[in-house]
Amino acid sequence: MRTPARPLAYLSAIALACVALTVRALLHRWLGPLQPFAPGFVVIAASVLWLGWRPAVLTALVSYLGGAYLFIEPGAMVSSRPQDITALLVFATSAALVIFMGHRARMAEQQLGEANRRLAHANEQLRAADKKK
Repeated sequence: MRTPARPLAYLSAIALACVALTVRALLHRWLGPLQPFAPGFVVIAASVLWLGWRPAVLTALVSYLGGAYLFIEPGAMVSSRPQDITALLVFATSAALVIFMGHRARMAEQQLGEANRRLAHANEQLRAADKKK
């Protein structure tokens, strides 16, 4: 799996975060202030698998700041209320776990692809040796 050019990857990460914030805004009528960061987890996972872990960190940051600004305390970027600090810590920990696990999955997929290529090459060599017999 090839990583897109870095500027494009970071712009895509921001776009994914904006999509998550738009989805959350559409659900705001029903959710109110609850679950301000929920759609962010989906796009964080997509970012880490498609773009890499660095753009996924940017997606998490934009998702958090946008969610806090729009849904926790409209107009405020940082709140000192204990429940908002707890929400930040839970979001940060969960996002870090999603990024870590996604990165590990991506690396395992790359290693598996490399092993399959080596196996196919070895198989071709065995067939060629068999034909020489």
